[in-house]
Amino acid sequence: MKILLENKTTYRNSDIKKLFKECCKRDGIDRQWIKLVAQYQKGWVGGYAIIGGSKVWLNLRNPNFFSNEVKRYEGYLETNKDQATRDGISKKIEELKTKEGELSSPQKVAGTIFHELQHLKGLRHKDMKDNFDVSWVDEKYPLRLKEVKPKIKRNFIQERYEKAKRHVKEKESLINRQQKLLKKWKSKVKYYEKKI
Repeated sequence: MKILLENKTTYRNSDIKKLFKECCKRDGIDRQWIKLVAQYQKGWVGGYAIIGGSKVWLNLRNPNFFSNEVKRYEGYLETNKDQATRDGISKKIEELKTKEGELSSPQKVAGTIFHELQHLKGLRHKDMKDNFDVSWVDEKYPLRLKEVKPKIKRNFIQERYEKAKRHVKEKESLINRQQKLLKKWKSKVKYYEKKI
């Protein structure tokens, strides 16, 4: 079976495909292809699929979501004067800080995949079981983030300087060539003026 993955997250393609293929194999899905769209959905794992369709949307936890939420709540903390509200906001900030940088659990993702595969089989919520066996998901099926390649800072000023020097050299050689041609033709004109 071919999985057409459109990954809009920073999770590794190979990890998502490996887990999805194993879930399909265990659930008995045998299709020519399935379109899988992996995307972020705030701080939780979820998904959706069209009943009887061939496309699954898999919503994974954004590892940066909680740090962004902490910043948002810290802004509320600065503007709010009521002490009871400030205490509630501080408690929420501490709760969010514990979840900061947390990645999607492979077990939760596998459960979501099984649920969405049931929809591809044509089942509705009332027809499917609620819990799926995901005990087989272990360290062989991690969900890791892609390695961030450091960007090489280019020296644009140096590059443009080198380019300008190249152009000057090209244009000077063109001018020299044209001057030599002009000198040649002027000497021919003089030669023929003497003959006339």
